[in-house]
Amino acid sequence: GSFKTQDLLSVWLALLTDGNLMQELRPEYCYWKHYLASLPEDYSVPVTCTQEEISKMPSYLKNKILAQKEDIDKSFKKFQQYFPHLDKDRYLWGYCTVNTRAVFLQKDPRDVGKGEVGEDCLALAPFLDLLNHSDDVSVEAGINLSSNRTDKVTEYFYEILVNQEVKKYNEAFICYGKHSNTRLLLEYGFNLGDFNNNEHIEVFLEDIFQCFQSTNTSISNLDKKLHILQANDLVSNLGISKSGLSWNLKAVIYILTLSDLSAWHNVYEHEDFLQLNHIFTKFLELFLENLKSSRNSMNATQKCSKYFVLVKELLEYHVILVTNVYKNMLC
Repeated sequence: GSFKTQDLLSVWLALLTDGNLMQELRPEYCYWKHYLASLPEDYSVPVTCTQEEISKMPSYLKNKILAQKEDIDKSFKKFQQYFPHLDKDRYLWGYCTVNTRAVFLQKDPRDVGKGEVGEDCLALAPFLDLLNHSDDVSVEAGINLSSNRTDKVTEYFYEILVNQEVKKYNEAFICYGKHSNTRLLLEYGFNLGDFNNNEHIEVFLEDIFQCFQSTNTSISNLDKKLHILQANDLVSNLGISKSGLSWNLKAVIYILTLSDLSAWHNVYEHEDFLQLNHIFTKFLELFLENLKSSRNSMNATQKCSKYFVLVKELLEYHVILVTNVYKNMLC
């Protein structure tokens, strides 16, 4: 079967760092040994947590981690056909290395063909991981950005251009992307807490349905409403931030409460949906209860894995964030 670039890089790393290194890979290892020696022994991403720990997390964390684990398991099993002695822990380490350190290439100038497309166009740039993330910078990155296109290129470099001034002796930051704390923790193993300008907690339709069920409120014409929501891309960007519920989240609740769908387009005439504040408040109350329940369950876990504490810290921050939003809604 075919393999994604991430899978191929992961197995390459796993095989090169296996204690029982295949003799034919010895020259490859010698070439890359300094880079390999610079890599961490483990990673603080939640996919390394135990099944018990993951089962106690809120759905917006649990579902994404389980999806990651499923991808890893599937690709590992495919590679076992070719490398029967491939070690699962080494493969997981390789996968985390790629996930936390790979860069995306829009187009590799060394490739005269069409190249890879989309998210499958990955590369590992040695020592790039020495540059830390900041929300406050913007960057351009790619191969030979500063080269004159008319010059005959004999060497290739991965270059990063930071669009802000960096003072002498100060740390130079790059931006990994405008990500929420949840995304940063899942993909890179850290979060910025209250310093994240892009922070939001993802909400799913199931969370909204649970709110309606808790108040014994039936939703009429559900299939038609779901079609409207999906056809108009209203089911994306559902979330909670410090400023409150996202507009899309409010719009979804608004449409689900309609008894007459002939005028559903009126949703675009609303900004705050003040007439639905009682439902928004109930939703926040229930969402907060679920967060606290997950927090209590996670705090009661015995013999935690090494980095489970980072997930608990993020959840504690989210409890505080939603509590503040809930209090503001009550005012």
